[in-house]
Amino acid sequence: MCAWNIHFCWPGFCTGGLTENCVCANGFIKRSTLDDSSLNAGETTCQPNTQPKILICDTVAVGPNGEKNRAININASNACEHMIDMFGNFKPVRMAFIMESEFLVKSSLFPPRPNFILEENFGITDTTINVKAKSTTCLYTDVSFHKLLVDTSSSAMVTQIRRDAGNISVIDTKYNLQNGQA
Repeated sequence: MCAWNIHFCWPGFCTGGLTENCVCANGFIKRSTLDDSSLNAGETTCQPNTQPKILICDTVAVGPNGEKNRAININASNACEHMIDMFGNFKPVRMAFIMESEFLVKSSLFPPRPNFILEENFGITDTTINVKAKSTTCLYTDVSFHKLLVDTSSSAMVTQIRRDAGNISVIDTKYNLQNGQA
């Protein structure tokens, strides 16, 4: 049954008295837990179906003597998907980065909020940099993960635009790149 307060079907609306008939607002998708052994068995919720956008993905390899090699983009965008591999004539000791991401949800398109929901917050709660090495045969290997933001409250500290900048040391042996690797 749909909860009297449509808690599980918001942002959206419930028809026919059953959560399986939940219709989610644009930009959201209905998720149902059908596994009867699950704590959330029978629960239907509306969850965002869009990913955050990475607007800026500025990456620079820095060598032991201050040499620099910047990742180049294939068009005017600084987004990560437009960057191409970088190659240098030195072994980097650190990777400097600037990353800016955005997650926008148009709550003005939602159906009216139920009385028991006082506010909604949609945005970025966590950011992580995943460092991968690319072999000469074009296979990627995960090398390390660097958590930059972890919101343990999962909603109190959301932001629609998040900018991170920093350095990742790559002198550890797990970053031991061979000739031709990126």
